[in-house]
Amino acid sequence: MNARWQCILPILLALLGCLAPAARAHAQSRTDTIEHVVNRYAAVTEISDCSTIFVDNPTQFSVNDRVLIIQMKGLTIGLDNSANFGAITSYGSSGNFEFGTIALIIGNQIALQSQLQKLYDISGLVQLVGIPHYQNAYARDRLSATPWNGRTGGVVAIDCLGTLYLPASSTGGISASGLGFSGGKVSEVVTARTRTDFFYAGGSGDGGYKGEGAAAIDNAHACGRGAPANGGGGGNNHNAGGGGGGSCGAGGIGGKQYSGFGQDPLGGAGGRSMPYPDTSFRAWMGGGGGGGHQNELVGTPGGTGGGIVIIRADMIEGSQADISARGSDAGESGFDGAGGGGGGGAVLIQARSVHLRSIDVGGGAGGSVNNGRLSSCHGTGGGGGGGIIWLSAPGLSGGIGQALVNGGAAGSEVNTQSPCHGTSYGAGAGVRGTVRTDLELLEDDGSRSRLTALCSGDSIQLTTAPGVSYAWSPAEGLSCTDCREPVATPSRDITYTVVVRYASGCQDVFTTTLDVISQPVDVSGLFAGICLIDSTKLASATCRLITLRNRGDVRVDLTKIHFLHNVDFSIPPSQLPLSIPPHSDVTLKVCFAPTAEGEMRDTLVAQDGGCPMRVPMVSYGVGFGSMDGLVCNTSVRLGSPGGRPGLRLLAPGSNAIVTSPVTFRFSLAGDARVRLVIHDGLGRVAAMLVDASLSAGVHDVEWDGRGLSSGIYSCTLTAGGEGVTNSLMLVK
Repeated sequence: MNARWQCILPILLALLGCLAPAARAHAQSRTDTIEHVVNRYAAVTEISDCSTIFVDNPTQFSVNDRVLIIQMKGLTIGLDNSANFGAITSYGSSGNFEFGTIALIIGNQIALQSQLQKLYDISGLVQLVGIPHYQNAYARDRLSATPWNGRTGGVVAIDCLGTLYLPASSTGGISASGLGFSGGKVSEVVTARTRTDFFYAGGSGDGGYKGEGAAAIDNAHACGRGAPANGGGGGNNHNAGGGGGGSCGAGGIGGKQYSGFGQDPLGGAGGRSMPYPDTSFRAWMGGGGGGGHQNELVGTPGGTGGGIVIIRADMIEGSQADISARGSDAGESGFDGAGGGGGGGAVLIQARSVHLRSIDVGGGAGGSVNNGRLSSCHGTGGGGGGGIIWLSAPGLSGGIGQALVNGGAAGSEVNTQSPCHGTSYGAGAGVRGTVRTDLELLEDDGSRSRLTALCSGDSIQLTTAPGVSYAWSPAEGLSCTDCREPVATPSRDITYTVVVRYASGCQDVFTTTLDVISQPVDVSGLFAGICLIDSTKLASATCRLITLRNRGDVRVDLTKIHFLHNVDFSIPPSQLPLSIPPHSDVTLKVCFAPTAEGEMRDTLVAQDGGCPMRVPMVSYGVGFGSMDGLVCNTSVRLGSPGGRPGLRLLAPGSNAIVTSPVTFRFSLAGDARVRLVIHDGLGRVAAMLVDASLSAGVHDVEWDGRGLSSGIYSCTLTAGGEGVTNSLMLVK
């Protein structure tokens, strides 16, 4: 990085933090119609620091674009002239991926809003994929990707805040089938002879070309039956079939050599299974099948592997639609070796609900052989290995009609006069893939800070981006300070900061502000505003009347009253909702289990829209001679004795369309500590308009929306435990 860039980048990024609109704030409440190829692709040529990358074509990207960084290759393999050829010796950073947001573009340099969480090696072919993001999206036609060209492509990535609609159509859905690693070519034509080595140089004619996989190989090892990682091996001389490409499941071996030369098992080895169970959140395209060996110019190449589909949406609705990333079938050969099928790809979905007819990441079929009327056998192709369907929750599987991860079938001898007719002649089917349900997409959605409200005395589990180390501060109220997900039990409003260090050596800083709402209740009894008082015993031996007394200056509306365990005590639902005027009493019927004897305990929970009031209750025996255990004290009072502030947000109304400046009007029935906060579409604090103690009455606050773009925002007004949130659309 040049010195000028190093000097201005921190300044520009700091300005962007103040001026740039939210990453997805421009996504309006509409449904976009999308079709064909929705992504853009660029090769990453350099990564100069933790957040700056260089690409070969920056013109197709803009500031605030969402992007996917993904490394396509980079596995290290052994090159022994043995069956161990192509065994994976190091994963390196192959298959690593994450989301990001563009903060700045200068020439070919792209600065991301956050630091990279994973390691990347540009020699392993890293690409930057532009991801459009939508509020809702309707796919009018089949969505697909630009095919992998050896440098970019092969990936469909979609980001949808709301619902992704996939129509019921034979041409609809999403397909990355046959867009992955390329199949190996057939061999050059040379003198027929038996060859047993596991690699040959390209152009030698002693073996079909190996299928492409996540490990790079040079021309000296380009042909022959050894499988380079998930690429299928090529069929050896003479006329052996290519191996199937590997994926989550391994590819099948290619068929034997020409029967007139001894029927030796010289078919290409199946591409290896990729280490999905052993690595953290990586994704690979399916390996290409190996090419068949030929000497009569009628052999066939290997099938292409499946690509990658990554979807993040709230819901996916397509009960009659399909998502596919299958490997391609290899073609039928004549009296030469046939190619292996392509390995299945990967479909990754993070969503709250999914409804699809099917997801198919099956391996492609190996090529069959039709050698005319010759009474001989030639090498058929092995089937491609099945891919992976990776979901963010186990429950998503139930919304998918068919989850297809089958390995591809081996090719067969179709000549009825062949002594091998109807058999695979030694070729193997691909191994089945898998369905996983623990997907956790690594992304930076720009949420460097979060604001969360919780009731006093309650706990909340904090979380942050996955890394290799964590340092939370302050330690107050935290169960741990060096773990990813500490439990926080704060006693006051507090902001926690965590420094996350990644395997890349980079680090990020996140903050979480907890707005602790004081409950008008103590943990052992009641607060001063409402009191439970024993009252007249009812005629029924199983019910009693209790009195709820409001000692405060504002009305309390109880919308829900129940018991924590709901076994010994119950509240007849006809009594709700229940309003208690200021300085007034109301009676409430409480009923008990009619057959219960001895001491019974439970906790009454009264809810008025804010934090719940919890009241321990005890009764003795069926007769209930007394209501022992009903308490009325303020020994550990958390709320203010003046009661709740009677909060009302008068303007603007919910879902209002506003222009700047806009005036917020709210009323308080009593003095209270008030916060009025504006959040963007990602939940980030865009503006803090009020954070002060205010007196009772009507208040006006003006907001000019300075530094923010048009888009969807929300305003949250809180006071003493009561909260109101309205959505609004800002038009500037």
